[in-house]
Amino acid sequence: MHTINQLLKNAVKILKASSETPVLDAELIFIYTMHKHGYEMNKIKIITNGGNHIPDEVADYFIKQINKREMGTPVQYITNVQEFMGLELYVEEGVLIPRADTEIIVEKVIELCKKKEKVHVLDMCTGSGAIAASIAYYIPDSKIIAVDISQKAIECSNINLERHKLSERVAVINSNLFEAIGSMKLNNSFDVIVSNPPYISTEDINKLAVNVKDYEPILALDGGNDGLNFYKAIIREAHNFLKQNGILCFEIGYNQGESVIELMKQSGYYTNINIQKDLAGLDRCVFGFRYR
Repeated sequence: MHTINQLLKNAVKILKASSETPVLDAELIFIYTMHKHGYEMNKIKIITNGGNHIPDEVADYFIKQINKREMGTPVQYITNVQEFMGLELYVEEGVLIPRADTEIIVEKVIELCKKKEKVHVLDMCTGSGAIAASIAYYIPDSKIIAVDISQKAIECSNINLERHKLSERVAVINSNLFEAIGSMKLNNSFDVIVSNPPYISTEDINKLAVNVKDYEPILALDGGNDGLNFYKAIIREAHNFLKQNGILCFEIGYNQGESVIELMKQSGYYTNINIQKDLAGLDRCVFGFRYR
């Protein structure tokens, strides 16, 4: 039998070559492993109980998960957990892992809607449901429709909505962008359309880190030759479903701000188009208001 300290020391040694955060990864995977086997565990208990012995079957399972991480599997796909906007979300392989950068657009939507009542939101390309769940959680009188083409994303979103008791106010729909929305007679219905669409250019996919390009769904990453395919498609139709003065809000890649602004201007439906920067000072969000 191994002690907690021995297991974690060996795990960190294994992960040092492949992870930028080997200690954190090892601890998170260990806590997950212990919970899975019915034991209480947290970071404080790791420190205070480091000399305790761990049953062989638990230790074996832990090392298998560490080996997965060494090969590139994201920690979030091993533990099925990602925190976003203070909410613990369920994630699994086949669904994009929510990033802290995306919190910027949720915060922007909350800010823009603080004076509105009974906000009606459409979350396009919802993935894990992170944006929809967060807006619903922090704007209690909001009603949201979340859309994705991936059945796996639909299932994951519903798990997160049920976990945070938001299912009554958020409906998740399987649709290729606006296809299903168009048949629901929801023209001029939404105060906000928000989207974190696939926006990596096809040729840049292979330049991504191994844990992204080899594990996260290409469907949720690939934005076409220039990375703008989904912005063009959403902008082309969004005005049909926004109310007058409704808000269209996108997450963007750091170098896509001017391109997305130009697309919104060219459509002829939006005014007061602005960029919101992230904490690193990079362009992260573009939003504008439908004026006709």
